[in-house]
Amino acid sequence: MTGDICDFALCERYFGITADLYEPAVRLLAWLHEDQVGRESLSGIAELVLRRKNVSAAAALVERLRSHVAVFYPVRPEGSNVTLAAVMVDLLPSSVASMRSAGVPDDIVRATLRDFAIWADVHREKTGRPGISETEWNLLSLTGNILRIGRLQYESTVFLEPYYVCRDTRDGGLVILAADGVRVSVAGLPLAAGDDSRAFVTRLRFDDGVIAGNPIDTERGVIRRETASLRTDDHDLLLAPGMPATNIHIPADGPLTPELVDYSIAQAKPLLDKLGRFTPVGVCESWLLDPALDRIARPNSNICRFMHRFAKFPNATPGSAIVDRVCGWGTNALPPEKLPERTGLQRGLKRYLLAGGTVRDVGDILVW
Repeated sequence: MTGDICDFALCERYFGITADLYEPAVRLLAWLHEDQVGRESLSGIAELVLRRKNVSAAAALVERLRSHVAVFYPVRPEGSNVTLAAVMVDLLPSSVASMRSAGVPDDIVRATLRDFAIWADVHREKTGRPGISETEWNLLSLTGNILRIGRLQYESTVFLEPYYVCRDTRDGGLVILAADGVRVSVAGLPLAAGDDSRAFVTRLRFDDGVIAGNPIDTERGVIRRETASLRTDDHDLLLAPGMPATNIHIPADGPLTPELVDYSIAQAKPLLDKLGRFTPVGVCESWLLDPALDRIARPNSNICRFMHRFAKFPNATPGSAIVDRVCGWGTNALPPEKLPERTGLQRGLKRYLLAGGTVRDVGDILVW
């Protein structure tokens, strides 16, 4: 440590930070320690991240601090670019100690916090300057509520999607029913807004041990218009809005082979159980789960095999990150004919979009 500022060796070990980001970050951090607004903001952020685990409130405070830095910090625009990095450097020692004391092995702590390096690279790619953004996501890694275990990340959270997930006790099959009152397009996707004369509204009813509602086509990830019924004495409820769940995230830094995914899941289950955070269902929402990948990528590709592991449900938020993730940041604004064709996946995506295909982020369920 240098004074009360975390030294480079510790930051490099856990964050994978580079010197050209560390140095401006600690210059700003030293200034913040001397600045009244900076000191009080850092204290408030630490309380929100490390004790309350309220990353949305902490992220809002970081953005207020960034605005303060933009006006009062004498080195411009350096301060705005590295504000989040300075905050994270300040929180690192306490975050590591908190996770270690909770029983998280040090290799998992390091792997979890190394997500910093991925997003620092993204910031550099987008802006050409050292820094880090994606404030709320990056603060989450410091809370210990998300852990990277092997190839995947596991976040302990509460399920908020409008679906009821049941398992048939006779054959193990999954049935997903939409919650009551979801407005659905003719294509079977939730409608956020707008008029559609062909839309329908889901209904969910319970009477005399029978639940009736609109089922989800778990291969296509769409809501069906027709209703289905199930008996509660033949089905276990695995997941519903308000129940604890494990969100599975896919870091963008390596292959997604079946072996790596299997190993990650096998390691995650006992560790989450030991920490008192195991849930019977994992939930994932990603462009990597879009059934359209069968028409974009090779059928035996790693991403297609990953996509087929899950039972799908439609994401309530429209849109997809696939173009930016496959073709590069900012390419989502380009017309399909302008997209690059350097890789097989880029060529497949471009062909699909030029043929009128649509893409979306899809939600998925995995029963461990």
